[in-house]
Amino acid sequence: MQDMIHVSLDDLTQCALIVPAKTGIFYENQSSGAQCARPSQEGYLLPIAHDAPLDQPELALESRVGSLFPQGNPGVIDKQLASKLEDILASSVFTRGISVDWSMLQASTESWVHVIVDHIGTLGQGHQRFTAILTWPNSD
Repeated sequence: MQDMIHVSLDDLTQCALIVPAKTGIFYENQSSGAQCARPSQEGYLLPIAHDAPLDQPELALESRVGSLFPQGNPGVIDKQLASKLEDILASSVFTRGISVDWSMLQASTESWVHVIVDHIGTLGQGHQRFTAILTWPNSD
């Protein structure tokens, strides 16, 4: 039996995808804003490239996504907030192929959003569509 490894993403500084797979490695991150949940997913971690000029860090993907959840926010994602998140994802060359998995919206929270990946710049040609969890530094 393979030992399970648990990796905390508390020090994560950028957005990343957790791609579900049988790896024996479980990633967890604080999520849900002020509710401070700690969901976990087995798989592998795929960091998403930073896309902001050094003199404009507020344009970084993690800053733009995090700004949707002011401190003290309970981290609930409704349809309106999910649409805003999709707009942010669509605006970046690095995340244009990532969309909210609307069938999993109720299981999504701040810093832990179920998504569908059609394509992403860091993957080569020929990969198939897959589901993942979009995660980023918790806002609380």
